[in-house]
This record gives sequence, C-alpha cells and structure tokens, in this order.
Amino acid sequence: MRHEGKRKQRGVVAIITALSLVALVGFAGLALDLSHLYVNKTELQNAADACALAASRELTCDPSAGTCSASYLDNAVAAGTAVAARNSHDFQDTAISIAPGDIQFYTALAPNAAYQPSGSADVNSRFVMCIARAEDIPPWFMQVLGQGPKDVSAYAVATLRNAQTSCAIPIGLCKKPLAPNEDPLKGLEVGQWVTSKLTESATGSFDWIDFTPDGGGGANELGDLLKGSGQCSLASVGSQVGEQGEKASLEMGWNSRFGLYKANISATSAPPDWTGLSYTTTSWPEKFNA
Repeated sequence: MRHEGKRKQRGVVAIITALSLVALVGFAGLALDLSHLYVNKTELQNAADACALAASRELTCDPSAGTCSASYLDNAVAAGTAVAARNSHDFQDTAISIAPGDIQFYTALAPNAAYQPSGSADVNSRFVMCIARAEDIPPWFMQVLGQGPKDVSAYAVATLRNAQTSCAIPIGLCKKPLAPNEDPLKGLEVGQWVTSKLTESATGSFDWIDFTPDGGGGANELGDLLKGSGQCSLASVGSQVGEQGEKASLEMGWNSRFGLYKANISATSAPPDWTGLSYTTTSWPEKFNA
C-alpha cells in the first residue's frame, strides 16, 4: 500500500514546476518586456522633442504683422522630419521616421485634438506638435502568455518665443556726460560695475525711474515692478521720467530680486533674479567685462 501511494504521486513535481515556470515567465515579462517598451518610449520622446524644437524654429512669421505664408509650415515639417531621422529606437537599433502628417500645428497650446497637419492647419499657427511612433514591437517573454506586439508613441509641443522680454525694472542707467543723445551708451563697458545714485546728493550711475510720473503710484508702484516682471508698456522715447530720492519703501521689493524676503513677500509672490549674486567684489574684483 505504501509503494502504491508513491507511484500515484509520481509526476506531481513536474506539474508544479510547469505551473511555476509560467508564473516566472510572467514576472520576467512584466519586468523585461515593460522595460523594453519604456526604453523605446524614452528614445521616441527624444526624437519628438528634437522634432518639435527644430520645427518651431521655422515658425518665424509674426501673425500680428499680417497673414503668414504656408511655406512656414512646410519649412517646419521639413526641419522636423530631418532632425527626427537622426534618432533611433529599440536600443538605438532602428531609425525613427516621423511622417509629415504627424507634425501638426495650432494657434494655441491646447487642446491637442485641435492640432492639424500642415495641409489643413491655420497658416498663422505658432505651436507645433511632433508625434513619434514605433509599431509592432514584439515581446520577449509575454508572448508565452498570449501577448502580441505592442505600439509605443510619444509627442512633444514647442513654440518659438523670445527668451527675454522688453519689460523693464524701474532703474535707469545714467549716460556718460560726454555721450551724445544719439549714442547714450558711448563710453560704457559691457559688464561694467555701476554704483547707485539713489539720493539727490549722492553720485553714481543709476537712479530710480518712474515710467508713469503723471499717473500716480510713486514708490509703491516701483516696488510692485521690482517684485514682479517689470514695466512691459514703456513710455515713448524722449519722455521725461524719473523718481529721485532715497525710497525706503522700495527696500523689500529691491531685496526680493536677490532672494531676500520679509513681511508677506516670498519667492512665490516675487521670484528672485539670481544672476546678480554671481558678481561680488570677491568673485569679480575687476568690475568690468562680466
């Protein structure tokens, strides 16, 4: 009877091993096949980013000056496809090709569904979307569990915007006494260290500026400009502007540009301009050619 029981149990280990192998293959597939797809996704994202940046560089027409030509969109498509073709996916083994129809345009950032290929997009579009695709990527392990090839895609949106604005903080740089009005920067060096002239009796090279001297506001207005993005609507050339004197109320606004806060001012309400901290009497004793 004991020998008969042992014979009946033969083959059980093989069944358990087979079932375990299926589970092990499934776990391996989750780890390796998903990583495989993730790598492809990352490589496609690089191509989409490069495509969008290259294409947006061609959207140089200014719609405010009149209707743009469709050639701007065509140039953007050509630039995007050319740059995307320099990228590869599947562990850099297969070249990426972004179809012209996957480079789309719109006049605003969103929604994505509004983007159209160059043939049907608004010629005044300022935003470009590139879609990079990789289809039928075969799984390494998950096919044992009946999983077939997968598709992966990535997209990126870019627009051509100025890196800087013409908005000004309320500080005016004094020209040299001998510099003519038609060339007010004559005699000044790029990166030159200048001192303040913030009181009527002090000597220096820059002073407070009130861009709206007739509109009220005074020092409070200047403080808000220092804490914010500045004055974007500037007075016409030749306008008389100025706000001399030591303005104690500008202290917090001025310090906020260097990341120094007190009262209710914080980095959230007044983001700092860190560039000034790069230049000190210790790190830059020459005080010119910054």
